[in-house]
This record gives sequence, C-alpha cells and structure tokens, in this order.
Amino acid sequence: MTPVLAFDIETVPDCAGIRKLYKLPDDLADAEVAEVAFQKRRAVSNNDFLPPHLQRVVVISCVLRHDDEVWIFSIGEPDTTEAGRSSASSTASPSTRRRSSPGTGATSTSRCS
Repeated sequence: MTPVLAFDIETVPDCAGIRKLYKLPDDLADAEVAEVAFQKRRAVSNNDFLPPHLQRVVVISCVLRHDDEVWIFSIGEPDTTEAGRSSASSTASPSTRRRSSPGTGATSTSRCS
C-alpha cells in the first residue's frame, strides 16, 4: 500500500506582527489587535481567515498510514514556549506519537526522533 501522510497546521494571529504592520499601540490587548486584523480582512475578502504572513504556527499535527499501521504525532504543543516551538519545527526534535492497528482499537505511544 502507498504510504499516505496528512497534516494540519494550527495557527493563531501574529499579534506582534499585526501591531507593527498597522502601527497599533503596544497597550492594545491581543484580542483587540486580532479583531482589527479580522475586520480588515473581512473588508477585502468577505472572510476573516488571515493571510499566512499574519499568522503564527502553534502546532503541526500529522497522521501517517503505512501498510496496516497508523501513526499520529505532533510537532509543537499549545503549552510550548515560543523558543520550544522554533526548536521543534527546525530540528524535528522528539515528539510523542501513537501507533494503532486499524480495526483493532489497540494503540501504543512511542517516541520518535
């Protein structure tokens, strides 16, 4: 069977970048900074999905199916510091992954490097 890899990138608004881009005050709350960006985006595109340069990656999650095995793992975690996220994404440091056999419900957790 051909291996299949699917991934999902979770992001949050890059409030520091948005503040600089739109010259917003430093004391404006992050939620308000993000709302400014969402409103500007809605005005030009009828949706509030921010362009990539206004987003910050929080976690990348992956599912890999190879033969009869399924691997689920993430690079970065929501509670990881900014430095930890940068390190994990650039060096592919170890992350937890779960392996399951389809149809059996059995899973195991292992470390990958």
